[in-house]
Amino acid sequence: MVGRPKTSEQRDTRQAIVDAALELFSEHGYYGTSLRDLAKAVGVRESAIYHHFTNKEAIFDAVVFDFRPLTPAHTLLPALPTIDDVARSLEEWIARMLLHCASDREQKRFRIMLSDGMRLAGQGRINYFERMGAQRQPLIDLMAKCLEIGLFRAGDPELLASVCFAPVMLWRQLLILNPSHRFVAHPRLHAQQLVDQFLRGAAAIDRYQPPQRGELSAAKSS
Repeated sequence: MVGRPKTSEQRDTRQAIVDAALELFSEHGYYGTSLRDLAKAVGVRESAIYHHFTNKEAIFDAVVFDFRPLTPAHTLLPALPTIDDVARSLEEWIARMLLHCASDREQKRFRIMLSDGMRLAGQGRINYFERMGAQRQPLIDLMAKCLEIGLFRAGDPELLASVCFAPVMLWRQLLILNPSHRFVAHPRLHAQQLVDQFLRGAAAIDRYQPPQRGELSAAKSS
């Protein structure tokens, strides 16, 4: 009698399905890829896919959303920060995020989200807003902490988080559409410039001293 697959084997098969879906969705699109195509790419029966996913939307959800951010924003914030601590923490977090997004896997994931994710979300077949909101929550918490201890002017932490994070999404688009753009060429320098521009508007006036131009350009060589 053949036993049931071991847990490690199940995980391996599930990951193989996600990996194959990433490649096929990025090449042919969600709507141009069938479960039969996925099963063939993985080397399993089509019925075996249902041991791991209820439907194709669930596979899409795993491809786009089943990952952990490289470094959650809140882990970079000291317990009792100064505005300089906040600046350094945000610079490091954004720089790591940009470098992470530059990987081949993340570029494919983003293309899939742009091409098919919005359409699926609009049809109510995936819950894009809720899933992305959960990923933004640590950054919202960071903004709330800065407001609470008086480092930032009065404001809405969710709006501040959106303003801080929006340029990351623009950078991801530039990476695909114009990889030679000056913003894309130097991710760490760009992270510094983004944080500087953000804090010029968000920080309490007496708390933030913008760095000199030479200090920002020094990151280009690092």
